[in-house]
Amino acid sequence: MLILIAFPVLTSALVMLFCDRHFGTHIYSVAGGGSPLLWQNLFWFFGHPEVYIFILPAFGVVLEIIPVFARKPLFGYRFAVAGMLGVSLMSWFVWNHHIFTSGIAPGLRPFFMTATELISIPTGVMFLNVLGTLWKAKLRLKLPMLFALAVMFNFLIGGLTGVFLSDVPLNTTLHDSFFVVGHFHYTIVGGEIFALYAASYFWFPKITGKMLNERLGKWHFWTALIFFNTTFLPMFAAGYLGQVRRSPVYAAELHGLNVWISVNGFLFGLSNLIWFANLIYSWAFQKQRAPVNPWESRSLEWQLPTPIPADNFDRIPIILSDSYAYDDVNAPPVAEWPEGGYLPAPAPAL
Repeated sequence: MLILIAFPVLTSALVMLFCDRHFGTHIYSVAGGGSPLLWQNLFWFFGHPEVYIFILPAFGVVLEIIPVFARKPLFGYRFAVAGMLGVSLMSWFVWNHHIFTSGIAPGLRPFFMTATELISIPTGVMFLNVLGTLWKAKLRLKLPMLFALAVMFNFLIGGLTGVFLSDVPLNTTLHDSFFVVGHFHYTIVGGEIFALYAASYFWFPKITGKMLNERLGKWHFWTALIFFNTTFLPMFAAGYLGQVRRSPVYAAELHGLNVWISVNGFLFGLSNLIWFANLIYSWAFQKQRAPVNPWESRSLEWQLPTPIPADNFDRIPIILSDSYAYDDVNAPPVAEWPEGGYLPAPAPAL
């Protein structure tokens, strides 16, 4: 839904920019009676929903993985769905917080500040869904779970700093500083990319029929988590002390902090080489086959052979039980196939 509404706005903005550059129109040019603020409004009307286009799939990954390794149903499933819908709706009412310093009418600032603060509520509901699922759970700290928990840790910092930046006085003070860079990376990298890591470790065996190497995976987890935080957490201090982004120069007293950030940024980048090496090694060279359902998940894709046959289901399954009924030891199998048994015809050997 967000993509269908947001991307045509960006496309329209780019078409007008193309016309300004190549056909002599002045849609965004002050000299010709246009307005650069129109570009900013159109871009950010797309750009802030785009942030949630990134992060909502990451929330979905986390909310799908955590019940499997907590061995509990997702706490407040309906509220989690409502939280996603609430974020999707509210994302259209916050774009002007990106241009508080661009000369927008002062009377608009309170509305967009309030809307930005309110969007933290449905986001917080999904966070509480995770905490409720973890409460008194018997956690299995496998690699997908570790990365899912890292998403929650990182996104908490990103979310709290986002509430700070929604405040007009703080926003105008910290705008275009490293504080904003740190906030952005805690939400997008700490949330979305770490969820991508979690998804890769979780679904890799189902996609390829191979398990990712656990020792390499733990090296990847700890190096990525540590160096990500040692890179971007100091950015909040640097931004508060006046370090602006997109600048080749900085104050002498910020030299040590900038060097620290740069070195740890390279180390975080190198941690991804462990991930890539694990993906390539496990897929291309590992001979041992993955179990059909190594995580004992109840979701439907794990009821199929590994890897999944080309046509997914040879026969349409009859759903017998909730995919999240981890707390019910007497729950029936998730699905049954009309011809009998709980699995379709075996997949052909690779």
